[in-house]
Amino acid sequence: MYAPNLTSEELKKAQDAVSDHITSFGGKVSKADTWGRKMLAYKIEKFEDAVYVLYHITLDALKAQELEQLVKHTPGVIRHLCVSSMQD
Repeated sequence: MYAPNLTSEELKKAQDAVSDHITSFGGKVSKADTWGRKMLAYKIEKFEDAVYVLYHITLDALKAQELEQLVKHTPGVIRHLCVSSMQD
């Protein structure tokens, strides 16, 4: 989730930063699905809404924890969640 007070340029820059983090770890973004601005169930950093973006990525499991730390500290990101799926 991205902060709702970002300008469109700042939002694009934050989204590009997340995508760059993924590719820098050898991952691939297969889809970035922007859900838009939605109300939050509870306030996060005094925000009542946020811009939701769902990334479908392929990444080595050992790199996922490092990626989470980078995303956590990316300006404009107020919350993130990584869910992994094991594939054969």
